[in-house]
Amino acid sequence: MRPRGGRRWRAALAAVALALAAGGCTGADDVAGSRTPSPTAAPPSDDGHRTGSFPAPLPHPTDDAASAASALALGTAAVTAFARPDVAPARWWAELAPLLSPAATLAYEGTDPVEVPAHRVTGPAWSGVSPSSFLATVFVPTDAGDYAVLLVREGGGAPWLVERITLVPADYVPPAPATPSPPAGS
Repeated sequence: MRPRGGRRWRAALAAVALALAAGGCTGADDVAGSRTPSPTAAPPSDDGHRTGSFPAPLPHPTDDAASAASALALGTAAVTAFARPDVAPARWWAELAPLLSPAATLAYEGTDPVEVPAHRVTGPAWSGVSPSSFLATVFVPTDAGDYAVLLVREGGGAPWLVERITLVPADYVPPAPATPSPPAGS
C-alpha cells in the first residue's frame, strides 16, 4: 500500500530540484550577493573589510632619570590611594582608577578597600630591576609590608599606568641585578 501524499512529495521535491538547477544556470551577474563582478558592475567598495590606516606607533620609551622619577611618583601615588581601607569604596575607587591600566581597571573593579591590609605609606619608594623600558617595578613600604607596583607604558611620551599592586611576602629576597659579562676574548 502506498502513502497518499507520495505523489505530492515527489512533485514538491522535483519542483525544488528544478528551481535549484535553474538557479545554477543564471550568470553571476544575476545572483544577489555574488562576489564575481560583471564587466559592467562596479566592484564592491570594501568587500566587507574596513579600510583605513593605523596610527603611527609611539616612539620607543627611554630609561632616563625623568622616566624613573615618574615611575617612583606613580608607584607611591598608587599605593597611597590603594592603602586606605577606612575610605568609602566609591571615593577609594574614584581616586585609584585613573592611575590604572585598562587591564588593572577590570581586575581591581569591585575591590572592597576594607580588604586592603595596609593603612599608609611609611617611607620612600625605590625602583626594582626591569627587563624592558616598557615596564617598571616600584617597591613602596607600608605599615603592612612592602608593596610591589608593576607599571606599564605604551611607548615614549606615554604615561606610566599601574598594572598590578602586590603585597610582597615578608620572606621575599629580590634577585640581585645581573652584572654584564665581559666581552668574549678579553
